[in-house]
Amino acid sequence: MLSFAALSVLAISCSKNGEVKSIAFDKTEITIVQGAKEVLSVTFTPSNATNKELAWSSTDESVATVSEGVVSAIAPGITYIIANCSGKMAKCTVTVTAPKGAVDLGLPSGLKWAESNLGATYPEDYGWYYSWGEVVTKTEYTWTNYKWGKWWEENSTVYESMTKYNTKPEYGSVDKKTVLEESDDAARVVLGGNWRTPTADDWNELKNNCDWKWTNLNGINGYKVSASNGNSIFLPAAGSRENSDIKELGSHGIYQSSSLHEDIPSVAWVMSMYSNQYYTYYYARYYGFSVRPVIK
Repeated sequence: MLSFAALSVLAISCSKNGEVKSIAFDKTEITIVQGAKEVLSVTFTPSNATNKELAWSSTDESVATVSEGVVSAIAPGITYIIANCSGKMAKCTVTVTAPKGAVDLGLPSGLKWAESNLGATYPEDYGWYYSWGEVVTKTEYTWTNYKWGKWWEENSTVYESMTKYNTKPEYGSVDKKTVLEESDDAARVVLGGNWRTPTADDWNELKNNCDWKWTNLNGINGYKVSASNGNSIFLPAAGSRENSDIKELGSHGIYQSSSLHEDIPSVAWVMSMYSNQYYTYYYARYYGFSVRPVIK
């Protein structure tokens, strides 16, 4: 797990016709985690100055942005905050660090992968299982209790209807949503910040740019995914949940993506892995699968 740092300079300016004699930040140094936010307050001297209008800016918006004093950490780095009002100066240093548990695998996209599954406390822990587009775990995983759709049979004909994330009129009302929204992304809801569930393209990038080796970690089968920079993650074969059962535990790993199958909207893309193969595939949305969060 790597941690980077970066400096971000934010500048404040006031109109020259104000009565402010000096300004100061409530903090001269702050350290925030990538994806988090921090509020900076300004003290004016004299406190009863008539002109307290501030203009906020960042000299490196790839590291941090600012709006009305709210600093948003974008990427690891360090720089300064500068306040300027009629020649009066204030300065703060912002240090942005990589989130705990984010592993840099040197991928072309710059995407970092979590060191363990969502809900896990160590790399080989199976973690929690989620239906696609749901943000809570369940004791049973069926079409009956799936949040965004249903399945039924009439006169030997099978019907499926999706109430959200649908591209085909034969499956119900079409909204053309093909990627999970933040409120329906378990990784984003549970971890916050910029964490999210990987897309199908993210999984293919991991597949195509790393070495995958089926192995055993502390008695748990799965894939060790190694990068050329020496870093690696472990993907346990956590099986899947259907009804109240866990299927193929230890022999099959199925990991969610945030991508809908646009031609068959009752299913979503996953990363499927056995001891001798690993590939993107698709499964019914109501199944319970592992989630491996990513962040950038």
